[in-house]
Amino acid sequence: MFFDKKSNKYVDVFTKIVAVFMSVIIFCLLTGAVIDEQTKRVTLVTVDSFADSEKTRELTTRQNLVAEFLEENEIEIGEFDRVNMLLEDELTDGAEVVVRKGRMFTLNIDGHIEIITTTHKTVKEAFDEAGVSVSQTDIVVPGLDSEVVQDMEISVTRVSHQEITEDVAIPFTTKE
Repeated sequence: MFFDKKSNKYVDVFTKIVAVFMSVIIFCLLTGAVIDEQTKRVTLVTVDSFADSEKTRELTTRQNLVAEFLEENEIEIGEFDRVNMLLEDELTDGAEVVVRKGRMFTLNIDGHIEIITTTHKTVKEAFDEAGVSVSQTDIVVPGLDSEVVQDMEISVTRVSHQEITEDVAIPFTTKE
């Protein structure tokens, strides 16, 4: 203890040090609690069917939007890629963000041309994803088991079989 001339009181130095130390600890705990409340745990899944790869990472972030989270983790969304959430969606703790790499191809069905994007590896899987149905008799070039490559052209020729019965008068002559 020492005597403080200004206040004419004895002051315990140890008591002041403890009071300051406790104030700092309380401030840190309160600030840390606020910061931790803003931190979110997010699962990021990157699927590239064309390279047969799937990566899953558990990450923490303080970003509020899916787009900000992807940018923070240097994930570029290509023109044909798909994300399971909208980029402007709010990111929540425990969220799972799935990014699927995609490709574009041209589909010609009996002269009708469509541009289609897919995140799947084979023509059959791409057709399933796009809702394109083919029968067993249809001709698909390249085949349904072919791997989709960027900007490829796939043609489908619809083949149908029908049985037509027609009554036709056949001229004949009679001999006796």
